[in-house]
This record gives sequence, structure tokens and C-alpha cells, in this order.
Amino acid sequence: MGIAKARINNSLTGWHVVALNDEANPIIARLYGHDSYEEHMQDRPSDRAYMKGEPVEMFTAHVIRIAGGMGIRCSKCGSKANPTLLLWMDNPTPPRQVKISVDLKWSCWAAYETHWLDRVEQEDIDKMRVAFEGTGPVCEVQTSAAKEGTFGNVVISKGRASGWFAQEWDEPHEIAETLGQYDEHGNWDTGDWEPPAGMSQQKINDDCLAALIESLPGSMYAGAVGIDWDFDLRARKFANMLRRVEAEEDNFLAASKREWLALEQIYASDIPFFWRWSDGG
Repeated sequence: MGIAKARINNSLTGWHVVALNDEANPIIARLYGHDSYEEHMQDRPSDRAYMKGEPVEMFTAHVIRIAGGMGIRCSKCGSKANPTLLLWMDNPTPPRQVKISVDLKWSCWAAYETHWLDRVEQEDIDKMRVAFEGTGPVCEVQTSAAKEGTFGNVVISKGRASGWFAQEWDEPHEIAETLGQYDEHGNWDTGDWEPPAGMSQQKINDDCLAALIESLPGSMYAGAVGIDWDFDLRARKFANMLRRVEAEEDNFLAASKREWLALEQIYASDIPFFWRWSDGG
């Protein structure tokens, strides 16, 4: 069940609360003193309007105060002129954690809400916001970037975001090919190094691949070759939290790039092949 959403609307007869999704219907009915939404809708519009001519802030504060006394938890977001209310009832207890799954295509995170809205609904942004404000359940964001081969998990709670990003690299034999380690026959290119008498080409291939595997980083979250990046941060504002998590993703991608460049340098080295992965004995 999603978070109930309602809007504060003005009319000729005064301010009133209007449901924006089905989850809000029973809560608004209770707010107006009815047992069901059908009963609530039988009222005349003028019977559902209050505080004519008063500022919207005053009516909104009144609704939040009344809701709190009825066991209805309420959080305000959106514009000042037409605020949106996020509502849930203390009984039954609201979920302790909600979950969002999103593929942002080119990145795992976005610093600005407008970028999120290309891939998720406003309701998902609202879940993240109320989790950060501490007025709603903790929000777990399972995110990925299909075009980049990265993914992550970010848990948002009051004033805090913690989690990890991971990148799964190719299989070791594919990495070896990318590094240019195979000759035209599909064997490991050992350059000018002469293998000991009796050492088969298959053993050379196997030993060289094993040496490469030992040098590769491992991702605990991917369960494969790759890079992990853990973080735990705090922020005062929701917008700042979004930007700081994106900065963590940037650091993660930079770390992955450094690992790859270091690997390239090893395999592009002028050091004779045999001495790269042995003690020279």
C-alpha cells in the first residue's frame, strides 16, 4: 500500500482536503468524522469546507493538529500555495520501511528531483523525502544504471543516507582479452619469454589467467569481479542529501577507474612477462 496523498484546495466556501489517490480516501473520511469514504462523499461540498478567507498556512496547521489528535500522522510537502499532505494512520501501524526500485539508466543516483522524475513517480520522491524528514517510514532505494553496469542500495532515514554502490566487471577471460593478452591463436601472449621445457600451452594459459584473477578486485555485493563503495552520510536538507549521495557515486566511479588504470599499467608494462607474476625463481 502506498502513502496516502491529499491536497489542500480553496473554494468559494472555504478550504477543504481532497484525496489525490485511493489510499487517502478512508483517511480523509476519518478526518471528517465519517466511517467510510462513501459516507463522506454524501456531504455537500460546503459541509467539507472550513476557515473561509484564512491563509492556507493556518488551515494546513489546523488539519495537521486535528489529524494528530485522531491518530492520523501527517506531513506537508509541495508548494506553499497548494500544499500536498502525506497521510497515514497510527493504527494500524505504518510500515517501518518502504522500498523503491529504479533503473536510472546512466547513473545510480541523481542530485536533482527533476532527474529522478524521468524514471520514477512523484510518490516515490515523496517517500524519500518523508523518510529523510523523519515524518515517514525509512525508505530503501534499490537503484541501478543498466548502461553502466553499476547498481546500489541506499537507505534513507531521518537526516541520514547510508548504503553502497557496486560495479561488476567482465569475466576474467574477457578482461584478459580487453587487455590484449591473447595472441591470434587464442593463447596467452607471453612475449619473448621462453617457457620451461615440457610446460604445455594450456598450463601457461591457466597459470596466466590464475595470476590475473589474483590481481583483480572483488565485489562482495556483486559476488564477482568488481568494485564496492560503502558510505554513511548525514545532511540537514533533503536537497543536500541528494547531492551528497551523488558525490559518493562520483567517488565510487573514480575508484573503479583507478583500479582499472592500475591493471592496465601492469599489463602494458615493459617488465618482462615472467617477472610480472613471479619472484624470478
